Amino acid sequence: MSNSLKGTLLTVVAGIAWGLSGTSGQYLMAHGISALVLTNLRLLIAGGILMLLAYATAKDKMLAFLKDRKSLLSLLIFALIGLFLNQFAYLTAIQETNAGTATVLQYVCPVGILIYSCIKDKVAPTLGEIVSIILAIGGTFLIATHGQLDQLSMTPSGLFWGRIFCSDLRTLYHFAHSLD
Repeated sequence: MSNSLKGTLLTVVAGIAWGLSGTSGQYLMAHGISALVLTNLRLLIAGGILMLLAYATAKDKMLAFLKDRKSLLSLLIFALIGLFLNQFAYLTAIQETNAGTATVLQYVCPVGILIYSCIKDKVAPTLGEIVSIILAIGGTFLIATHGQLDQLSMTPSGLFWGRIFCSDLRTLYHFAHSLD
């Protein structure tokens, strides 16, 4: 199997798993599990599995990493800001709206990254990028308002957690690390 085919298959499987994760989260929250509890369970289970895999495949590197205080502090900051808040915000957005809407709202984030990159690199966006920005923002507007200028078709809380909070925290974290 070629690396290209393998990469494509892994990407498809990851996308399907991620989609199932959002709808499973919506189902569990509809049956009484809070977004906070679900976030903690997801991250603890995933972190435990990753730690076991790291230990099994690169025990020496993992032990050296655990002894490096600077690396541990960086991991802790990433775990709290980059992962926990992002996952909590995503699951809260699902709880306030639904899995599909939360996913679309959260993944308008590349618009912020594109704008930041253009400003940072002092480069104008291409025509394709401008069209993409307009379509992404227009699509978010239509999802949030259903085209009605005087009302939201979702709760303000759903819009906050799905768009503003999720994406921007993740974006700010990545920007801060790109400056190091």
